Amino acid sequence: ASGGLMIGCSALKRSYRDLIRSYCPEAVFVHLAGGFELLSGRMNVRTGHFMPASLLKSQFETLQQLEPDEAGVVIDIEPSVEEVAQQAANYLEGSPTE
Repeated sequence: ASGGLMIGCSALKRSYRDLIRSYCPEAVFVHLAGGFELLSGRMNVRTGHFMPASLLKSQFETLQQLEPDEAGVVIDIEPSVEEVAQQAANYLEGSPTE
């Protein structure tokens, strides 16, 4: 698409990301990363979300981190939403993420 496209998904495994890249070789990944306790705490206070906090452990067990040969960046989610979004935007625009 002209100007690019952004999708949100939980491509936890390398094979999932490889499948995405097979259709879009120029795809880059923004991995929003946080520790189990941080994510669990946030999940336990939110309401109306499709994923229960009880599934978090299995998500951590399934996760395969981005590998050096994968285009992408890992961004810590502990800062504010605005800071995380700015880091992602900076990376996608080719600027430093910090």
